[in-house]
Amino acid sequence: MNYERLVWTHCIPADPIVWVSVNAIDASWQHDKGLYVGPGGKGGLDDRYAFFGKWLAANLHRPIQVPEIGLSRGEVAFSNGRHRFAWFRDHGLLDMPVAVDPAIVEPFRARFATPRRLARHERKFSAYPGN
Repeated sequence: MNYERLVWTHCIPADPIVWVSVNAIDASWQHDKGLYVGPGGKGGLDDRYAFFGKWLAANLHRPIQVPEIGLSRGEVAFSNGRHRFAWFRDHGLLDMPVAVDPAIVEPFRARFATPRRLARHERKFSAYPGN
């Protein structure tokens, strides 16, 4: 997949966007035993992982909502987008944008941010089905 064609969007304008290392986020997220989505969607909800892959294949021209991430006990906790994140992780995306609460943006950046950018981000919101 040509990830350079991806266009990212988010729906909470007050939440800053941080470009993160997918591997760093995943390493922290694995501590969340109840909500971690493993390789191939293992541990995910319903067929959301597979559904996202199918949706993306048919909708590469549409913006993709960035995952929304916070910290719980110092580790990554998703409030939205965990299946999307897992799908991209499993399909080779190394860096991606996420939205975070302004109250944690600096410590979050210090731990997870990457200078690399792939694709682009726009603020206009366009949700995908099933979200």
